[in-house]
Amino acid sequence: MVVAEFRDHIYPGLVSTGKVERGGDKPYHTVINGENYHALEALTYNHRGNIDVIYIDPPYNTGAKDWKYNNDYVEGDDLYRHSKWLAMMERRLLIAKELLNPADSVLIVTIDEKEYLRLGLLLEQLFPEAGMQMVTSVIAPQGIARGGLFKRSEEYIFCVFFGHASVSPLPLGA
Repeated sequence: MVVAEFRDHIYPGLVSTGKVERGGDKPYHTVINGENYHALEALTYNHRGNIDVIYIDPPYNTGAKDWKYNNDYVEGDDLYRHSKWLAMMERRLLIAKELLNPADSVLIVTIDEKEYLRLGLLLEQLFPEAGMQMVTSVIAPQGIARGGLFKRSEEYIFCVFFGHASVSPLPLGA
């Protein structure tokens, strides 16, 4: 048992939950399953400036409570709901910036229509040197009902490109 005194720094540890192998002598990709702030912060000790890709799937700030994680980051009647969500995201994105290889890397962040405008502005503010593109991804072709609103079938994917990173077409039929 470890006891921490008030104001002592507590450093989280990471436990491997698996890896994705590509075969042969090709590098493998480590799977980290955890709260993204703590996982990103722990990685700064050994991987600062060496990460090729970071994918963040944050709480969408919709108020849904039926997800594996709490999607209701801030109470619905809080006047500062969006600014609190942005502050939460900014802390994670600043750590991601420390981790990413400035010469050739990509940050990918998914979001729905609730916060995509604010997230886009935050990404532009934090990464003015990077190229950025937003694309859509169909998540439910039939659409998801939204109580008296149009059905939602897509979500948004922000890709932030650093250095020489770019999109490369995949060969079809390979």
